Amino acid sequence: VGLAQTYNYVGLPIAIPDSNISISIPLNVTGVTPTFMNASHGLKEVIVNINHPWDSDLKISLQSPAGTVIILSLHNGGAGANYTNTHFRMDGIDGPIVNGFAPLTGSFIPDQSINLFNSSFQSANGIWNLMVIDEFPTEAGTLISFSLIFGINPPPDPAGMTCSTTFAGGCV
Repeated sequence: VGLAQTYNYVGLPIAIPDSNISISIPLNVTGVTPTFMNASHGLKEVIVNINHPWDSDLKISLQSPAGTVIILSLHNGGAGANYTNTHFRMDGIDGPIVNGFAPLTGSFIPDQSINLFNSSFQSANGIWNLMVIDEFPTEAGTLISFSLIFGINPPPDPAGMTCSTTFAGGCV
């Protein structure tokens, strides 16, 4: 107990259509201990790799086995391309994703708090879904991979952000 547990999407790259159609990529998580997430042990980090010529077209969300959904990134990155080894964590050293510029490479604070999963004592085990939608016309992309990392002492929300607010929405 206490060691980081990493779960990776292992599969073929998945097309992100340019048609405002959401794709949902399941990841079966088993064997996380303790089972129920909280402030002492829970989801610490989400890592994504997406090839897309216009990052701000994308909405990237994560759904827990209990059905809770948070937005990792909503129309961020400007006119640049790609999420390359993009780490979403509440202590992201590159600051809020909303302030990032493509290519989005580094460690960013997501638009909504990962701790929404950890604060509600949800089970870590079960089917997680990464959901990606291209909400604007003319470009398509590809999801290459994603990972979930569980462990002890998930980073707390930064000052001014709570589980239900977003930086894009002006955290209160």
